[in-house]
Amino acid sequence: MTDHQNFKNGNNHFNIFLNDHGDLEFNANGESGDGDTRMTISDLDGQVTIGGSGRTGQVQLKFSNGENTMFLGGEGFETNAILGGAGQFGRIQLNDSLHRRTVDIIALDGALVLGADGLGGTLQILGDNGQAAVQASGTDRALTLSDESGSQRILLQADDGRLQLLNSAGTATVDIQPETAVLVLGADGQDGDIFIRDSAGATTISCDGRSGQIVCKSLEQSDGRLKTDITPLAGALDNVLALRGVRYRRRRGTAAIAAAADGPPEIGFVGQEVEGVCPELVSTDSDGVKSVSYSRMTAVLVEAIKEQQQLIREQAAALGDALRRLSVLEAR
Repeated sequence: MTDHQNFKNGNNHFNIFLNDHGDLEFNANGESGDGDTRMTISDLDGQVTIGGSGRTGQVQLKFSNGENTMFLGGEGFETNAILGGAGQFGRIQLNDSLHRRTVDIIALDGALVLGADGLGGTLQILGDNGQAAVQASGTDRALTLSDESGSQRILLQADDGRLQLLNSAGTATVDIQPETAVLVLGADGQDGDIFIRDSAGATTISCDGRSGQIVCKSLEQSDGRLKTDITPLAGALDNVLALRGVRYRRRRGTAAIAAAADGPPEIGFVGQEVEGVCPELVSTDSDGVKSVSYSRMTAVLVEAIKEQQQLIREQAAALGDALRRLSVLEAR
């Protein structure tokens, strides 16, 4: 029984050859097993090899008009796997042993679908150490980012929109809960602090979670080198007398849309009234809502007390002088 078959057309020589290993070879430019091997079918593992002998292996499936609808191969140093063409879009589906579609790549929609037919899809991105760095779970509807050891550090849950940042021990020290509009900093023995820094890295606002102390740079810094056009406050007592302290309940919501429910009783000022007396103490946001700087009110109160004290001293001096004159008259 022959172990080869030769084909010749002019100067073109091709042959099919069954080698000593039981592999079936398809060769060019030779006869009876000689030449350049273009394709090999292995007897041991059923592997089909296309290419070799200095040639690039390629597989092409063509449409009826001759255009490629599938191409596997390489051009130079580029390795290609192309599905689609000739008016047809490419699509790859992978099924499990029960013929359920678990991976679906749809070129028409530019979509990659993981999980189907009652199965949840999971996407994993591994780090260079083989540990999962990013994992998206369709079943849990959660996105997890892990550190080099594989410990979860960021957890986003789509069902309630909850975002948690975890420390190395797996404890959520930052917890954002949209359903209840809650931001929690600190947990399980960890104090939550807030630092807001400027472009130079200096802290401008800080909030200490343990003591509850809030420090604002613009309010606390009072170095004279940072100020210009310094002038004394005049008429502070008149300003204080023009102000009106009130009791009130704060409306829930914004100034434009106030909710029905009101807050607990409070004491303070009305922004519009303060603005008419001391406009420097009032700021207005983009919605037109007024805010009063109660801390800066201290400077006005200090100067008002000093003016009042000066009046008291002048009145005391005048009263003392009047009493002395009266004593002289009584003595006469």
